[in-house]
Parts: sequence; C-alpha cells; structure tokens
Amino acid sequence: MRRAAMALFLLVCLSSPDLADTPEKVQGLFPLDPSGKVFFQEVVTTEGVSAGDLYSQAKAWAALAYRSAKDVIQLDDREGGRLVLKGSIQDAIGGTGTFFVRHTFAIEVKDGKYRYTVDGFQWAPAGGSEQPLESFLNKSGDPRMFYRAPLERVHAKLLLLIEGLKAAMTKPADKW
Repeated sequence: MRRAAMALFLLVCLSSPDLADTPEKVQGLFPLDPSGKVFFQEVVTTEGVSAGDLYSQAKAWAALAYRSAKDVIQLDDREGGRLVLKGSIQDAIGGTGTFFVRHTFAIEVKDGKYRYTVDGFQWAPAGGSEQPLESFLNKSGDPRMFYRAPLERVHAKLLLLIEGLKAAMTKPADKW
C-alpha cells in the first residue's frame, strides 16, 4: 500500500505542469543563452513576402519603435538584409531615480522569413556606470528581489517591442 501511494504521488508530481520541473518552470523571466547572457531570438516565417519588403517593414518599425531611428541604427545593410539597432528601455526604481536597460536589437531578413535577436543588455542608472543586466538576475533569469518590479516592467516593454516588430512584419507592404 505504501509503495502504491508513493508511486501515485510521483506520477501526479511528474505529470502536473504546476509541480513538474518542465523547461518553462526552469527558465526565468529573462531567457538566458548557454553562457548565462540574456538572449531573445526567434525565426519567423512570412510566406510569400520578399526580403526587400521585410527589410522595408523592419526599418519602418524601427522608426516608430524608437524615438529617433537615426540615433539607434548601428548597421543598415539592405543588400545583406541586416538592420542592427542599439536602443534602451527607460524605467524607474522607487524613489531612487531613473534607469535604462540598453540592448542590441538585430533583424535579419530573407525571402519568406526573418530572425530577430535581442541581446547585449546593460543596466545603466541615470548618471551611473553600466553593468550587465545578468548582475541583477539569478541563475534561472529571474530578477533579484529588489529589482523584481522594475525588471518585470522592462520585460513587459521588451515583449511589446517584439510584438510590435511581429505586427509590422505581418502587414503587407504598401503598394501605391
């Protein structure tokens, strides 16, 4: 009877998404690459859309997503299908002031698909020196206690940037 109860308990624990140690539970708020750096990347298929149209749509998105596209564009390679931006997300911590999370947002396009990569995250308090964002996270990518609320807001803003890119890339190119 005792073994049966233990087997049932293990079966429930291993099959329950709330109790099982699934990859979603192991991964924290910020995804980390194998070296422990914050790293967002996805390849998105866009059937029937040319690389040129995707590039134009990515560049139009950049102009709207960042205050000044000219200030953030680091690489503008239409022929190679690469656009690299250096941007920042601004937020505040309690009464201690404003901070920025600087990042690199790269978009690569090919006929029918594009890939975005967001990495190179740096925490930069206003008037202070930059530190890697990973300094404020635990090993699973979750923010340390004092930084939880502001970094959750930064994460939400980052996801909005990514969703904005995806929405811009699914719109058909304007043909006048």
